[in-house]
Amino acid sequence: THMVAPAHEALQCAECHSRDGLLKNLGGIYLPGAGGYRWLDRIGLSLALLTLFGVLVHAALRIYMHVKETR
Repeated sequence: THMVAPAHEALQCAECHSRDGLLKNLGGIYLPGAGGYRWLDRIGLSLALLTLFGVLVHAALRIYMHVKETR
């Protein structure tokens, strides 16, 4: 959402987060999807997926242990 108000004036993500987006000439910041740092985007996505995987494994183990204890 990026704190855009009102909602009907909001842009689509790719309008800024792409190589030729509206913020392509904005220097000094990292804008996901807009720079030539594909490896950084992949590392970030990988970390997010690994975190989700870890949370799911943790939840599954807690459920398994709870069921095992109640038998």
